Amino acid sequence: MKIFKAVIINFILILVLGGMSVGFFYGWKYYKEKYDQEKDDYNEKITQDNSLDKSALLIGEKYIDKDKTKWGDIYFIDSIGEQKFTIDIAHDVSIMANPQATKTNLFYYEPGEKQDDLNHMILWAADFKGASENKIASFSKDYYPMGIWMSPDYSTVAYLRSYNNEEYSYWVFHNENGVASELVAPAANLHPVHYQGFNAAGDKFHYLEKYDNSEYRLNQAKIQGSIISPAFRGVEWRNVSWDYLWEVKPIAISPGDDAMVYLDKVMSGDIIKKTEIKKISEVGEFTDLASLTGNIYELRWSPDGKFIAYNHIIYSDDDKIKKITVEIIESNGSKPEVIYETSDSSNQIFDLFWDKTNKYIYFVDSQRGVYSEIIKADIEAKQSEVIYRREAGDKNDYIKILQTIEIPKDLNWQSLAAAEAESSAPKINLTEVFKYIEKNINILAVEEPQENEFWRAAKIGYVTDSDYYVEYGDNANARRLLLHCINEKSKIKCDVTASFQPEGYQWKLADGNDYFADKDVIYYEYREGVWEESYSSASKEVFPYNIIDIKQQQKAVEDGEEQWRLDPVKVVQEELPEKFGLDNETDVFDLFLSEDGEARVRVEHNGQEYEVKLLQLVKEGEGGAWTLVRIKNI
Repeated sequence: MKIFKAVIINFILILVLGGMSVGFFYGWKYYKEKYDQEKDDYNEKITQDNSLDKSALLIGEKYIDKDKTKWGDIYFIDSIGEQKFTIDIAHDVSIMANPQATKTNLFYYEPGEKQDDLNHMILWAADFKGASENKIASFSKDYYPMGIWMSPDYSTVAYLRSYNNEEYSYWVFHNENGVASELVAPAANLHPVHYQGFNAAGDKFHYLEKYDNSEYRLNQAKIQGSIISPAFRGVEWRNVSWDYLWEVKPIAISPGDDAMVYLDKVMSGDIIKKTEIKKISEVGEFTDLASLTGNIYELRWSPDGKFIAYNHIIYSDDDKIKKITVEIIESNGSKPEVIYETSDSSNQIFDLFWDKTNKYIYFVDSQRGVYSEIIKADIEAKQSEVIYRREAGDKNDYIKILQTIEIPKDLNWQSLAAAEAESSAPKINLTEVFKYIEKNINILAVEEPQENEFWRAAKIGYVTDSDYYVEYGDNANARRLLLHCINEKSKIKCDVTASFQPEGYQWKLADGNDYFADKDVIYYEYREGVWEESYSSASKEVFPYNIIDIKQQQKAVEDGEEQWRLDPVKVVQEELPEKFGLDNETDVFDLFLSEDGEARVRVEHNGQEYEVKLLQLVKEGEGGAWTLVRIKNI
């Protein structure tokens, strides 16, 4: 019996000790992971706080002037779209190459006159602080420089020499010692319209050789020693589309330099029916990553090598563009994930860049001639935000992301709002614009008035110096236009971008594109012979309506129908647009004013308080139907 008790006691002790061990193990694991995470968070914060650099995007503005494209301003914006630093450049910037930056200098070409079939271009390095500009490469009687490629560590700049447009050679400029040297000897098959670039380590430079109309070879040249060897043999280069020359990016090399992805197009006449994303390893092993309908023209590998991002054009059955997306796919093969889709199928997406954390992708979403936006997409949350927007001016300018980079915090950074206000003084006199609209509203209107001989402009909403919403009416019907205006030879000229009609106390798009749907608008109203600033859409929303519809509502009430229109609270509950998300069951509605044909209803919704104004527009007093007029957050 004693032996039995001892066995039982020992067994229990073993269970207890085992449980304690398991508990200790998992407890230790939990607290270690928590400690490690807090340590990483702390170190990241200290690094961010103490870092002398900040993450930024190098941005260039392109202008189309009389069918010629040229660079405008070159500047940085920080990675969250709060600050801007504009680079002071002494010379014009040639469109023949994308400017590139180190932590201290901007490399760009100054264009020159073309003489004897030579472009007299000069490659400059401009100091950010305006201290100096150094000439890096220049033309001679035998050659001229072209192209700029920056190594990821900013230590080396590669460029081409063109010898009478017949032979080309690659050169590198070493930023540390200021010495330039030849990397690849002159050859006739190195024309720079396809692919060049440094590997992630910056110790090798990849470039294409072209042997005939369809045969290519990707080479790699070591920066130290200029040793040249083939890279990724076995690719069927004849299937790679090189359309758009400089802009297309149909191949991408992994950060580890051990694999490459490229695009293979399946054509039907001139239409791209399918695009395949293929991967080849350094030993020649192929992997089919994806086969997608439509077109892809840019590939970008994430810094950690786990994902590949690309822009995807999807066509409808009649070969028209249906939608454009940004997608990611795992580099070892997975189902593609959409992380962004343009609001309009006529937009363009280009210049994909990852940030150093592998969490965000930056790119440009552009409606040519209207606006360009820099989008920051979170690949984990599948959410995106606009961190910078540039309206197109008279010369149809648009922006490009040229580079992501870490640059000093001690530069002359400005808040983005202040920088934009300083650099974008009004291009058009508002008074002149308002006079033009007032005078020409019957020409601009997309239909004839129904209840009067003329339309009359009632309200003008300022969006940008070139874009305006105009609300107008004929004493019975209300209409709205979005206008794009320019100053052409000192004369104002406006064109209709979109037209709207009232529906359910909202402006419904009838035709065109509403590019500023979510933008704050400053409204002006005509008072005593002048247009005066009235209110901002950020402070309140004024509801549109047709007076002819309001009269029909009053008649329905007098005929014994829709009796709820006699109660201001019920009108708010029934008629307020769904976008405000009110809940008649849980929200609090309080009628605190009702006199002389005007009523005010206070609404408490999700911790917010709103005031809704209503009027009896047809019949005041008993028996008069109420109409929503405006709402504001108080």
